Amino acid sequence: MDAVIDAFRRAEQITKTKSISQKNYSLVLVEVNSAVAQIPAEAPPRVVELLSGSAKAYKLAFRYWQCDQKAPGSSQASCRDDQLEEAIASFPHIRRNITRRLIIRPNPPAHISSVISKKNVVQLLLMQAELNRVDAHLILTGKV
Repeated sequence: MDAVIDAFRRAEQITKTKSISQKNYSLVLVEVNSAVAQIPAEAPPRVVELLSGSAKAYKLAFRYWQCDQKAPGSSQASCRDDQLEEAIASFPHIRRNITRRLIIRPNPPAHISSVISKKNVVQLLLMQAELNRVDAHLILTGKV
């Protein structure tokens, strides 16, 4: 299980120390998806859930980031909204953050992704991935 946790740590280091690029994100996704596939069958279900959630957060961050490859306008905004809606459905912390931003607006925006910058969404997702890894590690080490 140490190798699995180490793979997630390496992914965190890549996203923190290297510039965001298609290649770097692809490496991260390969790394975390391989790690999830290596989780032993006897691992606690909560650990499996947390690490799978971490891999999902990395995937959503990458997809959100990729939305910028689309032509600016409605297509790009719709792409971002789709990824953001999946993040909201998957992660309560992100749901609360976005909901707070929507509440303070007098008129609802046409695209929910317009209430938060691309950089902030990607950072939220990467922080969620790291938080899940830390929680899984604490469960495995018995520190919870």
